[in-house]
Amino acid sequence: DIVGPSATGGNAPVAMITWGPVVL
Repeated sequence: DIVGPSATGGNAPVAMITWGPVVL
């Protein structure tokens, strides 16, 4: 449940493959 920049360039409302200061 960490919000941050996602791999798709949007925001990740839930845990998913992301990058930067967020979980993968």
